[in-house]
Amino acid sequence: MKDIGKKILLFLILQITYPNIFYILLVPEIYTAPIYVLYLLTNYVIALADTLIRPLTKERNPSKIYSFLILLMFLLSPFLLIAAFYENKLLISSILPFWDNYIVSYIG
Repeated sequence: MKDIGKKILLFLILQITYPNIFYILLVPEIYTAPIYVLYLLTNYVIALADTLIRPLTKERNPSKIYSFLILLMFLLSPFLLIAAFYENKLLISSILPFWDNYIVSYIG
């Protein structure tokens, strides 16, 4: 039961709190677009399932490159959604106004 508590705490801190700090600071209007809210909810559900299913590791992977890449991907993950939002808002709407909708940003 302690492992599940640790997993839930890690999920709340790492998967919900960390990205939402950047979303609130950089793109607060992301919560008004239904496609982005759907993306966030899907991300949270999959991350929660992954967190609950995967066991906590007792030993670290000896590869420093692997650990660095995993950390880098985690730290950059909120910025992918932010970049997609601004891509649609700034680039697509000015160059291709016909394709100016949220689904283009979501798929892109």
